[in-house]
Amino acid sequence: MSTKVGEMSHQNNPLEFPAKLEYLYEMLTYIKQSATNIGFANTLISKIELAGEEALVNIISHGYPKKSGTIHIHCKQIEEGALLIIIQDDGTPFNPLEAIKNFSPSEATNDEEPVDDAQIGGYGIFFIINMMDHVDYKYDGKKNTLILRKNLA
Repeated sequence: MSTKVGEMSHQNNPLEFPAKLEYLYEMLTYIKQSATNIGFANTLISKIELAGEEALVNIISHGYPKKSGTIHIHCKQIEEGALLIIIQDDGTPFNPLEAIKNFSPSEATNDEEPVDDAQIGGYGIFFIINMMDHVDYKYDGKKNTLILRKNLA
């Protein structure tokens, strides 16, 4: 059973949010509070928050283009000082780890194309992978599960 929006606490239950951009701030607040409670410095909290924002915006924008749904976020401390963020949704299946295999930052833009015309897709996943210590994805036939891990040390 998940906790609903407005019942934010650091229980050992995931929080449940509508898959809508207007709830992004609440989702990120939960992630940020979890990182703060573990003892992360502000510079690392900013990276965790940015990675969470990139992941959640992608899930909401691409996983629920014309339907409503729910996102479950579970933040928990594992081992000494590591934060695990588990994001589950029942939106369109998408494996960011497969998508990033074909992404090259140097090829995403080039000197001949104006920046406004350059294809910018893929940078969010690139940022997530580079800001977190470990990223994993699973799909069980019904739910996408994105797992982000950040180590304190």
